[in-house]
Amino acid sequence: MRAGWRWLCKRFQREQTLQLEEVEPGYFIGVRRGVPNDPDPAGREDEALQYVFSRHREHNFDTLEFLGSPEASQYPFEAERYGDWLGPWVQVVQSGDLELFALADSDRFVQAVEELCEIRDVVPQFCREDDTFNVRVTLGELALTIDLGFLFLRGLHTGRSHMSAARDFVVPSLDALAAAHDLYGILSARLPTYETRIEDGAILVVLGDEGSIGRWNLLNFVGLELGVGSRQAEGIMRLIGFDPNTGQRLENPVTLDTCVVCGEPARVGKVLRPTAALGVDPRTLVGVPIGDHTVYYTLDCPTHSIPVQQQPDFSLAKLEERYVEGLGDARFHLVHQEQLSDGLAGALIVGFDAGSLVLEPRRIKGILELLDRPTDGDFFVYGLYPDAFIIAHKPIASQQRRRIGIRTRELLEPLFPGRLQPLDIARKIQFDEASMGQVEHQT
Repeated sequence: MRAGWRWLCKRFQREQTLQLEEVEPGYFIGVRRGVPNDPDPAGREDEALQYVFSRHREHNFDTLEFLGSPEASQYPFEAERYGDWLGPWVQVVQSGDLELFALADSDRFVQAVEELCEIRDVVPQFCREDDTFNVRVTLGELALTIDLGFLFLRGLHTGRSHMSAARDFVVPSLDALAAAHDLYGILSARLPTYETRIEDGAILVVLGDEGSIGRWNLLNFVGLELGVGSRQAEGIMRLIGFDPNTGQRLENPVTLDTCVVCGEPARVGKVLRPTAALGVDPRTLVGVPIGDHTVYYTLDCPTHSIPVQQQPDFSLAKLEERYVEGLGDARFHLVHQEQLSDGLAGALIVGFDAGSLVLEPRRIKGILELLDRPTDGDFFVYGLYPDAFIIAHKPIASQQRRRIGIRTRELLEPLFPGRLQPLDIARKIQFDEASMGQVEHQT
């Protein structure tokens, strides 16, 4: 598809007339002469464009997008736009002398999503009302909603076919739903004396004779990539407080030195999340509320990070003591880092639970030291998502944070698809103490 755009630009350069090609049924791409600084290229009268449209009335086009327009620059995605793949014609488009446009029928994108759902035995229910264009995908008792309008436009502006866009942007959510569905079946079978049900699409509710015992978001387990094998299911059973062999409640389900999932040595960690996005009753966790957020303790091994559930002997003081004791062995896997754009002196850091490092400047200092970045003076750190933060020498304006947030979400979607709730936390910090913990740069 992207090669087709470059070929069309080359043909326009040779012929100097409007070019239009059908790249798949109901999907055309085109190139025409531009008018620099035109705020609304779609609204500009163009007889040549109207003529080529009239030649294809058999298609029910409902979308006309100009890839380099001022309106397109406001869309909530940044990566893989034409500037990344159009080659020698990028500057010509940016100057306004050349305009790229896509003419499409969104029903074709819907058909691609339907095909992928059918392959996975997922039932889609599409909603198109006013400005809403989404799909509610259901597998058994589980369901989640995907914003298709955003993904459809993103496919057009990143030079993808409809099927390619559906595979790249929709399939990760379908896979997460399928994994959560498998996990629900396994856990229900291991809890024969309790009632289990799903609420709000993916919340597992376990009920006993006296009512609800607990609520857990199954997509959070999938986001941790625990899998649904026998060993992992046993660990999740212990995590939610049940004996994996008998299916009965455990009196002391967790110890603080062993991972409940894989049995490997573990340490106490600490994470920060918006309370509304926890997916569980915060009273079931060992933690404290801070405004709209909750800070709670986890049990971390090199592979898993598991929230610590309330137990009689798990006080805040005890968990904090064990957390501090284990800071020297705390390990952070740096998945991605990049320099901030717009002339900002700072960096974007991505890795599992990176956002929670705003709580611990000593561990952030270790990351900066690994990257050979300065650590003197004041810094401003922003936890954007559970697995990403940005750090800069000066405060970052809200509009700049928005653009960085868009770029960050695109990086996170294929890495941590079940963990994309905005974190929205900021701190001013200094690195007065020595760094702590270990950092591994994954390449």
